[in-house]
Amino acid sequence: MKSLAKDNELFDLLKSSQLRILDSSILKINIFIQDHQLLIEMDFLPIKGDMFRLRFSDIREYSFYHRHDHHFRYVENFSLLKSGDLFYFTFDPEDERLMAISENDQDFILFGSFEGYLLD
Repeated sequence: MKSLAKDNELFDLLKSSQLRILDSSILKINIFIQDHQLLIEMDFLPIKGDMFRLRFSDIREYSFYHRHDHHFRYVENFSLLKSGDLFYFTFDPEDERLMAISENDQDFILFGSFEGYLLD
């Protein structure tokens, strides 16, 4: 596993599509406690490029939904926002063109820090 970036630098990589999350597949989601802290790890397989992992920490809120006929696994659109000292990532935004958090967004994480890693 090779470290890619953290926080604002990772935010910029994802926003610029240098690290391509759109049209990737979510391979795995791990939600666990480590050192008394809630962490969420998500592994992605992009159409082109190497598998990568995003590790979210300082979790304030999260929500994931799955139903057999709901295509959670494929990232067809997303929104990544920064508000003050928090980040917000949704994989099912009400409208990805909006630059604000919506109460109708689904599959989201509100968090204080995140890191990206290339996977072998």
